[in-house]
Amino acid sequence: MGVIAVRCPNCGMKRDVDETFVRRTVKCLRCERPFSVKAAISALHHFSGSLVAGKYLLRELIGEGGFALVFRAEEVAANRAMRSVAVKLIYPDPEIAREAQAEELIAILKNSHPFIVHGISAGVCELGGLKWLYLVMELADETLDMRMKRGALHPREIWTVTEHIVSGLAFLHKDPDRLVHRDLKPANILRVGAYWKLADFGLAYAMEKSEHPGRPKGGTERYIPPEGFEGVITPAWDMWSLGVLLAEVFTGEHPFESDRHILFAITHMDPNIPDNLPVPFGEIIRGCLVKKRSMRWTAPQVLATLNAAQGMRATLSAYRWSFSQALNRLGNGKDAREGKSAARKSDE
Repeated sequence: MGVIAVRCPNCGMKRDVDETFVRRTVKCLRCERPFSVKAAISALHHFSGSLVAGKYLLRELIGEGGFALVFRAEEVAANRAMRSVAVKLIYPDPEIAREAQAEELIAILKNSHPFIVHGISAGVCELGGLKWLYLVMELADETLDMRMKRGALHPREIWTVTEHIVSGLAFLHKDPDRLVHRDLKPANILRVGAYWKLADFGLAYAMEKSEHPGRPKGGTERYIPPEGFEGVITPAWDMWSLGVLLAEVFTGEHPFESDRHILFAITHMDPNIPDNLPVPFGEIIRGCLVKKRSMRWTAPQVLATLNAAQGMRATLSAYRWSFSQALNRLGNGKDAREGKSAARKSDE
């Protein structure tokens, strides 16, 4: 490990940091504002315009995660752009051999499924004086997180998202080569055309015959199941994350939102799930948020429940939910208007 130069994107001050800090956020010594070391390296060394693997021309930075940068890129041949792709640059985990991580990414490319983002190639490249793992993928239209920020999803749209994502999970969890995503959340679900797809599973854990007890590895705290905080990794991890995600999509709130620390709420409190969710989502969410992982619903169970609920009952339930949500929005708008009117009168 050595020392690398970075430039603060806020004030422009240049400083040196230890290479072990690449995955971290640091505070600028001049303006005292935090910044991502990865993004600062990218800006300083002009990653945009660089060529990866001799044929993927990086354009603009379109995403950043805890250990990766994602660029829109063009696959070029004979100086001509052939197609647009996404290139993910991953700074390797220093605790794991870089070659082993690269081999895992390449192995992931073999998993082809309609509801998993298509991987095109993977390997190791050097940019900014550092070696990065790279993963080339199909370019998505938007994330579920972006879609949620545009407004509430209709139950039929949520049905489609659920069916697609759970189909992808069923594929990952299948025997004998089970994979656990471990970071299922709205930002890692991408829409490509009419399909919603699982993404960012390149560092998923391959399941062996035993579980993986120990410290928590990976994941986003809000979506980690109770056993995940003890380092236990099984497909039940992903099903818990699915339950949290679906609750958020319907209500806009985390099912364990409270004045207690999120870890305590997840491990000791019951989830807050509305009773009037459209059929069969209340049942699915409750099944996914069972604290005892051996009793938690599986991906095939969720798919079977969706299939069994198709028809008039589910349609009517969806319309009732949509109608109740519309009334709530009208009520909130009316309350806001009355509040402003009262404020004006008091000022007078």
